[in-house]
Amino acid sequence: MNRIEKMTKSVVRIVTEKSIGTGFFFVFQIEGDIYPFIITNKHVVENCNSMQVVVSKKSEMDNPEAEIFQFDGIKSIKLDHSKHNVDLCAIPAIDLFKTYYELDISYLTQSDIRINEIKDLNFVEDILMVGYPRGVIDEYNNLPVFRKGITATHPGIKFNNQKIFLIDMTITNGSSGSPVYLYNPNGYSDSKGNVYLGQERFLFLGVNFADNIMETKGYIVKDEDIDKTAYGVSEIGINLGVIIHAEELLDFEEQIKNMEDSDENKN
Repeated sequence: MNRIEKMTKSVVRIVTEKSIGTGFFFVFQIEGDIYPFIITNKHVVENCNSMQVVVSKKSEMDNPEAEIFQFDGIKSIKLDHSKHNVDLCAIPAIDLFKTYYELDISYLTQSDIRINEIKDLNFVEDILMVGYPRGVIDEYNNLPVFRKGITATHPGIKFNNQKIFLIDMTITNGSSGSPVYLYNPNGYSDSKGNVYLGQERFLFLGVNFADNIMETKGYIVKDEDIDKTAYGVSEIGINLGVIIHAEELLDFEEQIKNMEDSDENKN
């Protein structure tokens, strides 16, 4: 499976009774056990009781098949990031992964979070975002949409002392929860000026959660639910997306470990 296929098959469109967003599969590998989740933003499933995702089955390209998975009781099963101001949550996908051998999916793991490599990047790098802007999807083939841009601030440096960075890309509703990748298929130059012709480079950088909108006070404003588009004369979109650092996903690993330790102590 090449890099583009991996990016394509790891995302799902999340549909709730209130909004549409993007999520992606992430499997936490802890002491020989696996814990599969769908990662998205807290606000995508906020105040929702259920959600649906459509996952492709392994089939011929000219005869695509897919299966609908319903997740109920979202409020009680999801893990919220332990920091209130980090807009990430993890939804258990163990039932979905029970039929993994039938499904045409891919996923990320902790090994895809390469913090030191990200810190060594240039300030400006080519990036891809994959997801469902405005809910757009190739329904027949169950395929997402790719968008291309560049980093607007360094992806390994805290922007305003928060574990976020900015990208130069138009962000629309429905893109919330989209993974962002650095992808150089044909070569790249590193921050020290070394050139690597013909060498591929691929890094998971983070998760989109907002559009940067300049108000009179210059706040960063979270995008609204896809069915609650807001218009205001004092707001100006400046085509900058706000991305949560990939390393913030490791918070869920600690939560899972703590839950497992708690269960062992009970026994």
